[in-house]
Amino acid sequence: LSHAQQVALAVSPKISGFASLVGSSLIVFVVARDRRKRKEPYHRLMFATSCVDISTAVWAFMSTWPIPRSSGVLWSSGNTGTCTTQGFFLHLSIASAFYMLSLSFYYVLTIVYGWKGNRIRKVEPFLHAVPLVFGIGTGIANLPLTNYNNAIFWCGYAADPLGCQGDDCFRGVNADTYRWAFVLGPLWLAFLIQTVNVMVVLAYVWKVEKASQSYNFRPRNVPSSEGENYSTEPSRPQRRSERSMKRTKQVAKQCFLYAVGFCLIWTPLTVRIIFAVEFSPY
Repeated sequence: LSHAQQVALAVSPKISGFASLVGSSLIVFVVARDRRKRKEPYHRLMFATSCVDISTAVWAFMSTWPIPRSSGVLWSSGNTGTCTTQGFFLHLSIASAFYMLSLSFYYVLTIVYGWKGNRIRKVEPFLHAVPLVFGIGTGIANLPLTNYNNAIFWCGYAADPLGCQGDDCFRGVNADTYRWAFVLGPLWLAFLIQTVNVMVVLAYVWKVEKASQSYNFRPRNVPSSEGENYSTEPSRPQRRSERSMKRTKQVAKQCFLYAVGFCLIWTPLTVRIIFAVEFSPY
């Protein structure tokens, strides 16, 4: 790599990491300062997701700093311990992806099935447990497997020395296999399930909206051919129904945008992992 390419690889995670740190910190601040939001499962899920993202952003910002100095990578100043630590915390970003999946289940339960209050709180622990247990569990499993090594622009799934195979490797002999087992496979399975959940929500909203449009409320106080008086003004139940439907559509739109955001964030990284085999994803 040329010096300019090395600089680009070292600087780009600092830019994206800083932007993610600012955005996630704002979400944490907004939720933490509002007692009402802290009581709502949705905002607690967003709070937890943002905490994971903050950790990922901090370690991504460090980029090449924790890589062992002996690697010769630009600005590297760490050792095996710092590299392993960075790789572990960057791996936890998979928990953020699974939190997006938990949010999609939250939308299905609240919009499609109409769960509220205490009922949704009963399943909330599971919505937190799956992302955290999977992320932390697989992250710890990688430690004895020595899969966290120099990956050029930060530490993550890679063999050491980079590009080695079999007995030529000192660490991370099967890093590529575990990358698929612990990151890429679960990641896109989560996205597939999330996509199904989003489609279920959108189909439900479309069905309810069509039913609402086809239902005619009887007007009052307007003369008709039968001599009865009707009114063109919507009744109070109708107004409440319209407000409720507007709110439901807004939430469904939010659910859809989360899925789009998931795809926009993870697709470029996945393509890079699959086709740029000389680099590790993390």
